Amino acid sequence: MKIIERISLLLFLIGIAFKLLHWAGADIILLVGCAIFFSVSLIHFFKNIRNNIAYSFLYLSFSLWIIYFLFRLLYWPGGPSILFGFKLVFFVPFFVSIAWFALQLQSKTRFRLPQFMLIAFFLFSWSISYRQSDEFYYFFYLNPVLNKTSREYNYRSWDKYSWFLYNVKKQEEAIEANTKAQEALDKQLNLFEDPITKEYSTILKQHRQLILDHTWRSFR
Repeated sequence: MKIIERISLLLFLIGIAFKLLHWAGADIILLVGCAIFFSVSLIHFFKNIRNNIAYSFLYLSFSLWIIYFLFRLLYWPGGPSILFGFKLVFFVPFFVSIAWFALQLQSKTRFRLPQFMLIAFFLFSWSISYRQSDEFYYFFYLNPVLNKTSREYNYRSWDKYSWFLYNVKKQEEAIEANTKAQEALDKQLNLFEDPITKEYSTILKQHRQLILDHTWRSFR
């Protein structure tokens, strides 16, 4: 079982690496790794629920936090806002982790590496929960360190970044991102002209107008 756990975590980390490098298959690898680890965690949960409930909740917390990371990495909505703008997908692992901590203290057993790892997961997740999707997207696709060259021509990423900015009420930044998308598209056309790229220029103009009119409802 431990081998399967390590393989699933390795797949999850490889998926993140692929996403940083913009390699194909990143989302699939993340989904597979997450699905395997969640399945293993459920087995541990039901296997130990009677004899070691704290250990059961430890694994359940791990799997739920990984699902939370998956939602953030794939920019899924995450369910309705529950409190202070936090989504359901955050509150479920949050409260399960609180329950685990209480059970762990009640059991009076020593904290070992897995317990300290979960605490680190908890603190890291808490810190990134304040980050909006636009910041996540910029980090993976447009930051100048990881994407020094590609960001100059990646008009689609600038366009989608403008969508995320628009959703968090950053209209001026969204317009600026739209402008950079058009500049990147023009650079791409200077290298190689093709009908699809030319057609996308019309889409960028439509998106710009939707931002100005506050009527952008969906990204295509």
